[in-house]
Amino acid sequence: MDSKRISFTTAIVSLAWLLIISFQFTDAQVTFSRDWNAGKRSMSVPECSIPLRSATSVCQMLINEMRAITNCELKSLLAGRGDDNESNSDVFFPPRTG
Repeated sequence: MDSKRISFTTAIVSLAWLLIISFQFTDAQVTFSRDWNAGKRSMSVPECSIPLRSATSVCQMLINEMRAITNCELKSLLAGRGDDNESNSDVFFPPRTG
């Protein structure tokens, strides 16, 4: 019983010591800004930064392509379905019959 208490105490002290050491080497800064641009104290390399318009246009292109793929998939599902009697029913979850 006494050896369990000693090992438990040693484990707790070791864990506390590791936490104290890890907090000593940790550093962080929170910057509040109106947009996603870096703050005035950031270390930015101008040749590595992507213009915001370029990133926005790439994102918009990806969204448009995903919409087109989704529409094509939906059309193929509707075409392969065969019965157009229930046009308001859900495509992905057909109605239960029993």
